[in-house]
Amino acid sequence: SPHPITVPKSLNTLTIDGLEHFTAYTVTVVTYNEGGQGPATAFDTVTTLESVPSKPLGVMVTTITAQDIVVSWSPPLHPNGLILDYTVTLVAIATGQETMRVVGVAEGEQDLPSLVQFGGVRHTLEGYVVTVYGRTGAGMGEVSDPLYFGAADTSTLTPQPPSSQPTPLPSSSSSSSSSPPPTP
Repeated sequence: SPHPITVPKSLNTLTIDGLEHFTAYTVTVVTYNEGGQGPATAFDTVTTLESVPSKPLGVMVTTITAQDIVVSWSPPLHPNGLILDYTVTLVAIATGQETMRVVGVAEGEQDLPSLVQFGGVRHTLEGYVVTVYGRTGAGMGEVSDPLYFGAADTSTLTPQPPSSQPTPLPSSSSSSSSSPPPTP
């Protein structure tokens, strides 16, 4: 909807603040004088610059096998531009070992995926934390709320024997939701 702005005749330029990022606007100039309103002059539609995206929403972890998980998420509420890719970070709480995956548009595809699979995830009592962020041409966006998993759902964890071979978990699928890590 139009938002008229009155500008004194002494100005020939105007900066308009408070616009949304990466949004198309059309500016129309109408002059007024003693004789009334003149003809409207429409300028081309202009698009504001990109900014970094807000945080991805609804981050979830789904266990698909004993050592394989899928991390999924929903796009940010405010993408603030064209999201080029997402970075998903998985950190083992006990060791601090970090695994990152960058998910972009696959060749020949148009849509950006909103899930990624991690293999070789050993279920531990300490658990893991996962975060996701998007990136536009303006840079890295806000990081999602951290999702802790593994430690909160000890019913699906199998204690590891002294050997270095992990004990497989039951093959049923399960999902985790955000909860803080246990306090010692």
